[in-house]
Amino acid sequence: MMNSTWAGQMGPTSTLPTFAQRRQAVQDLQLRRQAAQNELLLLKSTSDALSSSPETTQAVEEKLEAVSDKLAEVKSQTVRLPPQERFDRFEPGQEVPSSGLYQVRRSASGYQVLFDPCAQ
Repeated sequence: MMNSTWAGQMGPTSTLPTFAQRRQAVQDLQLRRQAAQNELLLLKSTSDALSSSPETTQAVEEKLEAVSDKLAEVKSQTVRLPPQERFDRFEPGQEVPSSGLYQVRRSASGYQVLFDPCAQ
């Protein structure tokens, strides 16, 4: 028995985030990215020399890049689906009565489609 993993093989599914956890992480990171973008725009738009020093602007740009990289990483993660969402299942519902019967007949001029609303 071989215990090593090959490239592309998934590890245990318990380490994968659920869809809801991934969605929440993406939302949080998008908010953090938006806040960093707003801060950077504010720094660049002000004319005050003290508030827009190159070091401050560089720090905010690095923060924005780090959050954007983390967001891309989280978006590319695979998610663990709950067992009931892994497979399609047939669930019988109410039977709908037939609205009628269509018949296709060949005639001299081509085909005719006939509908009989009383047929079940």
